[in-house]
Order: sequence, then C-alpha cells, then structure tokens
Amino acid sequence: YERLAAVIPGATAARLSSNSDNIVQIIQEEYKKISQRVQVTVAAVPGLKVNIETIACSNPNNDDPAICENVQINEKVEFNVSLELTEITEEVRNLESLDIRVVFFGNVEVLVDVL
Repeated sequence: YERLAAVIPGATAARLSSNSDNIVQIIQEEYKKISQRVQVTVAAVPGLKVNIETIACSNPNNDDPAICENVQINEKVEFNVSLELTEITEEVRNLESLDIRVVFFGNVEVLVDVL
C-alpha cells in the first residue's frame, strides 16, 4: 500500500496493529497530514510541458514544488502554473481546456486557445 500511496496524489498509508486498536490514532494522524497539505496537479498533455511552483508557502516540499506542507488555518498559499508548448501534437491541437486540480479542494478549468 505504501508504494501505491506514493503514486496517488494525496494518498497515504499507515500500519494497522493486529488488533486494530490504533485505528483512531491512525485516522487522526493521517487526516492531519492530508488537511495540512496543498498539492496542485495538472493532467499530462503530450506536447505541453507544465511547470508548477509555489510562490507563497511557509513550508514548501523540497522534493516537489507543487506541494505546500504544514499549512495552517487561514494561511495563504499561492502557486504559479506555467505552460510551455514543446511540440504541436494532435492532443494540443484539440485542447480546449486544462484542469488544474488542487487535491482534496477541487479543480479550476482553464480555457485554452491554441493559435
């Protein structure tokens, strides 16, 4: 489960004791981790390079600039999402919109005009 959680945005894994007496503790700890983490994702489009970086984040993730951790209530978090056309592919030609997803918070649909 740990390997699976590593590839699913926002997922987490923990070890349950043999009698499950630590279930409440696991839920509380994992919920705290999830609720204090802001992660931005964009679905891959062949021919389009997406770069996501934190602009305003008191505790950015050193391994992934699309993640801000230990976010507190009322803390402002900002990301910059930039797009670079690397190749004119059929997917790029047919692109009408791009979903920018904030894991556990929702999406923003950005309309795209390919000129």
